[in-house]
Amino acid sequence: MAFPKEDLATLTTFESGTLLDDRLRLLRPLTVRIEKENEFFIAGCEYLEEFGYNHDPMSALDDLRVTIAELYWSLKEQQGRLGADLAQIWVRMKEVIAER
Repeated sequence: MAFPKEDLATLTTFESGTLLDDRLRLLRPLTVRIEKENEFFIAGCEYLEEFGYNHDPMSALDDLRVTIAELYWSLKEQQGRLGADLAQIWVRMKEVIAER
């Protein structure tokens, strides 16, 4: 997905169809909300309860996509020892993310 930075800054909610990890692919787009808080932009995915932030909207989105991929691998490694909340996130992740 490629939005010009000035256009992304005006969006509040949109669909993201990729992660920044070539080992993973999204099975369906994730709804992402961009908000500005002070000097930072926050990109959040409510479905996976994750967020990324940075000084511009596109970098915040990239941070979110990296964070989701890192969480996927971490939860996969720890899946036998997850508490109830993280186990639910793992179930959601497997619904929307597949390994290549």
